Amino acid sequence: GSTATAARIDPLTRLWTRGAVVDILQRELSHARRDASGLGILLIDVDHLRDLNSQRGHEAGDSALQEVVRRIRANLRPYDSVGRFAGEEFLVVLPGTDRDGTILAGERIRISVQKEEIAKGVALSVSLGASAVGPAASDSAALIRLAEQALARAKSLGGNRVA
Repeated sequence: GSTATAARIDPLTRLWTRGAVVDILQRELSHARRDASGLGILLIDVDHLRDLNSQRGHEAGDSALQEVVRRIRANLRPYDSVGRFAGEEFLVVLPGTDRDGTILAGERIRISVQKEEIAKGVALSVSLGASAVGPAASDSAALIRLAEQALARAKSLGGNRVA
């Protein structure tokens, strides 16, 4: 019923919850295996959101997060999925997409977030970790782990990049 659906939607961002988007990833993964098609994921982390929260308060942080989400969605196809993976981390599932296509999608999102202010006097960027189905990533846990490692690398290099 509606409560079951509500539990799968994050109230702030109106995105899928972590559990729901991981379910979608697993479903898309079995499609990709069956059709021998590509599948990529992006793990997106909003850079320096904590600073914004501490300087301007959580309401400013929340509305900035909602604007970042709007820009993420604007750069996805109708059949891509995005969920709130953690506080300021989002997981994007890109069916039928290979490694290069995944990186390209990540760059589009990165540029869209960075190119103009999120709100008056508020500029944000995102760091993205990309991974795609391959010999090293045959299940959802491995895909996510590779994306997490790539994301950590992007952050350690100063953020605002796709790794």
